[in-house]
Amino acid sequence: RKKEKDKKKRKKEKKEKKIKKLKKKLKKEKAKNKNIEDPDKKDEKKLKTVVSSSSSSSDSSDSEGDKSCIGPVQKQNAGLSHKDFGHALLPGEGAAMAAFVAEGKRIPRRGEIGLTSDEIAQYESVGYVMSGSRHRRMEAVRIRKENQIYSADEKRALAMFSKEERQKREHRILGQFKEIINSKLSDKQKK
Repeated sequence: RKKEKDKKKRKKEKKEKKIKKLKKKLKKEKAKNKNIEDPDKKDEKKLKTVVSSSSSSSDSSDSEGDKSCIGPVQKQNAGLSHKDFGHALLPGEGAAMAAFVAEGKRIPRRGEIGLTSDEIAQYESVGYVMSGSRHRRMEAVRIRKENQIYSADEKRALAMFSKEERQKREHRILGQFKEIINSKLSDKQKK
């Protein structure tokens, strides 16, 4: 019994060491990614500058009585947050995988990071077995995570599509109302 406890204790210590190493690697990758500016953040900065410049110009036009925008402004950010990717993903893992999906690339598996998806496909076509393909349990985890990302991306696309359809329907209804009002006004003016 004592030997079994010692074995379990050693296994637990090994797992903890592996987890610490992985956390260190993630911190290093995050530090590298912080140095590379995200294109979405650039777009957000541009949007903020445009909004701030338009708000300053609209302040001057408000004094003239011309109001182009009435009421609260809708949020322009249609991206996915970490909550949309689901649970059981490491911080930043969902966003990184979603970036590959957005580019239409294959999500790299463990041990393949640093290689392009073309290089990986080339190695696999030659006959190399990549490390992620060997272990059933790891493969199952990878597939589950990939499916989480794909489903989150599909939900986002579906939400955007339904929003566009709703806007089209609203514009069509508004156009019909405008036609009715214009026809009634023209009838009154004729009389």
